[in-house]
Amino acid sequence: MRQSITSQIVLTVSMALLLAVMPGTARSQTAPALNMQGAGHTSEHSAAAIGAGGTSIVTPNNVSTMFRNPAMLTTIDGIQVSVGGTYRAANQRQTQQYAPVRYYPNLSLLLEGMTDLIPDPDFFGFTPADSVQRPFDDIGPNWTRDQNQTQPLQFFAAVPLHVGGVNVVAGVGVAEYGNFEYYYQNNNAVTPEILSQRPLPIARPSDNEPLDVVWYQAVRSRTGAVMGYGGTVAIDWLRHNVSFGISGQYVAGSTDDLIHDVDRGMMTFFANYFRVAERSGEEIRSGTSDFSGFDLALSTAIRTDFVTVGLTVRPPMTLTRSFDYAVTLGSGSSRESGEDKLRMPWRGEGGIAVRPHDRFSFGVEYEARPHSRSVFTDASGSDSRPWLSSSAFRAGADVNLLDWLHLRLGMSRQSVPYGAAGRPIEDEAISYTTYSAGLGFALAGARLNVAYQNGLLSYEDIYSTAVYLNRDRRQAIVADLVYTFNWP
Repeated sequence: MRQSITSQIVLTVSMALLLAVMPGTARSQTAPALNMQGAGHTSEHSAAAIGAGGTSIVTPNNVSTMFRNPAMLTTIDGIQVSVGGTYRAANQRQTQQYAPVRYYPNLSLLLEGMTDLIPDPDFFGFTPADSVQRPFDDIGPNWTRDQNQTQPLQFFAAVPLHVGGVNVVAGVGVAEYGNFEYYYQNNNAVTPEILSQRPLPIARPSDNEPLDVVWYQAVRSRTGAVMGYGGTVAIDWLRHNVSFGISGQYVAGSTDDLIHDVDRGMMTFFANYFRVAERSGEEIRSGTSDFSGFDLALSTAIRTDFVTVGLTVRPPMTLTRSFDYAVTLGSGSSRESGEDKLRMPWRGEGGIAVRPHDRFSFGVEYEARPHSRSVFTDASGSDSRPWLSSSAFRAGADVNLLDWLHLRLGMSRQSVPYGAAGRPIEDEAISYTTYSAGLGFALAGARLNVAYQNGLLSYEDIYSTAVYLNRDRRQAIVADLVYTFNWP
C-alpha cells in the first residue's frame, strides 16, 4: 500500500460515519439492497440539446425537448416530427487498498490477494496463529466491467395551431424516461463490517469468545430502461412574448435484476490472530422489476430578440416498483415478490439563453433535485429517506457556421443522489463533469443532429482500514432526425 493512501486512512479513521444499507445510496462493505437504484434523474432526449451541454433553452425550434421544457414547444415553425437513438458505452472499475490491522496484520494481505507472496512457515507444529491464511478461490479484490448498448431514445410529433390570435402547439411523444442501468460489485464483502467504524469500532474478540465473519463476493445488477408515454400542450401570446406549457408522461417499463452472493469463506477472529475456513454456497435472486408512475411538468418562457428565460417545475410524483424474483439458496428454490414506492418532491430547473448574433447563442441552466426529501416505502411498509439532494449546472453554445451546419459545445456539472462512504460532510453528494460536442446538418426541411458525451464519475469510499477507489467512465453518441413540414 502506498504511503499516501495509508496516511489518508489514518487521518480519516476519526471521521468514519454510520452509513446504513439504504436503497440507492449504499457504499458499504456489505452489499446494498436492490430497489430504486437508477431512478435518480431523467434522460435527455434531444441530440441538439445534448451537444450544447444539455441546455435545452439554447436550441429552440426543437420538438424533442417537449417533456423537458414544454413551453419552448411554441418555437417550432411547422408540423415537426423527430426520431432518435443512442449508443452508450460504460467502463466501471473498483480498486481496493487496505492498511494493516492491529493484531491481524495478515488480514490486509488476504483481502488484497497478496498472500501468494508469503511462503508457508518452515517449521512443524505451528498453530493457526502462526499460519498464513489463504483464499480458497481466485477472486481478487479488484474488478473491471465494460458494457455497450444501442437503443431507441425518442419519437416526437407536434402540430402548431392558431386559435383566436394565440399560438397553440400540441404534441405527443414516446421517449426513454430514464436509463435504470445499475451495477455494484464488492469482492470482499464481509458481515459484520469488521473494517469499518459504524459508528464505533467492533469490540476486539477474545480467544474464548471469537468473532465469526462471513466473507463473500456480492453482485447487484439491473439492466433496462423505463419509458415515458405522453403529450404536451403549449400556448404563446405573441404580443407579450410569453409562453406556457404543460406536459405529462405515463412512466412504465421493466428491468432485469440480479442479486448474486458467492461465499468465499468464514473468518474467525481471536484475540491476536484469525483463521479462514472454507465455506461454499451462493444465493441468487433473479427476475424483473416493473416500474410505473406519472410525471408532470409545468413551464414558462419569456423571449425577446436577444434573451430567452425559462423555468420548469415538476410537482411531486410517486414511482412504484413491483418485483418478482426467483430465489435460489443452495439446493432450494422459492419466489419472492412485493411492491415498494419512491415519493419524490417538487423539482425544477431554470435557465437563460443569450443570442448576441443571429448565428450564435449560448446559455446556462440550473436544475435542483431535492431528493433528501424523497421518501422510500419498502415492501413491508417502512419509510426512509435514502437519497441526498443533488443538482445539475449546464452551459452550452450553438454556432451556426453555415446555413446548413451548426456546431454545438457544452459541459455539465452534476451530482448523483448518494455520497461516498466515510465522507467528512454527511450530506455531500458525489459530483462529476460531462463534456459534450455536436453537429447539426440541415437540408430542406430535414435536420440531422449528432452529439457526443464523455463523463467520468470518480470517488473514494473510505473506511477505517480500507479505501475503495471507484471509477465510472460514461460515453454516448446520440443522433436524431427532425423533419419540419410547411405549415400555413
